[in-house]
Amino acid sequence: MKIRFYLNFKEDFRNSMNNYGKDHIKNLKKNYKNLQVSFFKPKVPKYLFFLPYLWRMRVARYFFYSLQIKNLPKVDIAHVVDHQYAHIVRKINAKKKVITVHDLQPIILQKYFNKNPLLFKHSLRHLNLFNKIITISKNSRSDLLKYTNTKHKKIHVLYQPSQNEFNNKNYNKKYILKYINKIKSIKILTFASAEYKNFDTSIKILDKLNKKFPNTYILNFGKIHKKIDNKSKHKIIELPFMNRKNQNNIYRSADFLLFPSHFEGYGLPCVEAINSNLPVISSNIPSIKEIMGEAGNYCKPLDVNCFVKKITKLITNKKFFLKKMKQLKKRKKIFDEKKYYKNLLKIYKI
Repeated sequence: MKIRFYLNFKEDFRNSMNNYGKDHIKNLKKNYKNLQVSFFKPKVPKYLFFLPYLWRMRVARYFFYSLQIKNLPKVDIAHVVDHQYAHIVRKINAKKKVITVHDLQPIILQKYFNKNPLLFKHSLRHLNLFNKIITISKNSRSDLLKYTNTKHKKIHVLYQPSQNEFNNKNYNKKYILKYINKIKSIKILTFASAEYKNFDTSIKILDKLNKKFPNTYILNFGKIHKKIDNKSKHKIIELPFMNRKNQNNIYRSADFLLFPSHFEGYGLPCVEAINSNLPVISSNIPSIKEIMGEAGNYCKPLDVNCFVKKITKLITNKKFFLKKMKQLKKRKKIFDEKKYYKNLLKIYKI
């Protein structure tokens, strides 16, 4: 069976989408020697660089991607890894066409961003031209059925597993000391890559926690895109880009993952936390509750006092903490990598 993955432009800066594709390519090549797995990564033509970034990428996405793939040889399975490129479907040369839909954030949050995502909607209108559609959660499937005319029978839900690096229990316990040289501190992981990650609430939670537990710190994956001007700013540490091995070192050395997002299509950091045996305190939005199940600790996204109480209980109540750790271990079975790829191949073959 010949399988080709269609990746994003490098200039899209949608690393999570390309990582999704690269992980699939790597795992299928490694574990299924009978498959011929390849990929196509589009390139922005050099003569477009005179255009402003926004217009350059629009022309590249909606004209040149289709142009670059139209003469590729035929394969058995074509898998588009990002739903924003559903519009290339007519130019794909394959017996069966598959696409993964991660989330419908631009549509669901269009009032929040005050933007009407017309081009995004244009792409989604092509979904029914694919043979199979994969969504990364039941919540994403529900959104897809609510906001588009996609046929229910085409949709398959597959929970994306975290990578093997997050299963490694033999981690470097000293690695985290590069960023926080206080062994007896309480270390809370966060993500603040976008407004909907709700980092303002994380800062308020940190302020209140430090009144009870003065050695509490936030370690944030990635750059914080806002100025922090409060008394706890010296206890917020920006972690640089790092490989998955070192991410696992951080996950396993931390105490909690704080994830108060207003919106998530899936919440892969929560799956990584499950695999790393890291307790998660998150917002009570449907997508995260679907991932975490009874192993989660939930609050309304803006309820600072609730988050503080949940974290305090995990710190002070050993019996409750051990109960949550047991639930995390049980939850891990849902995100089994071998089972995932077995089900993926079933979708390809149906």
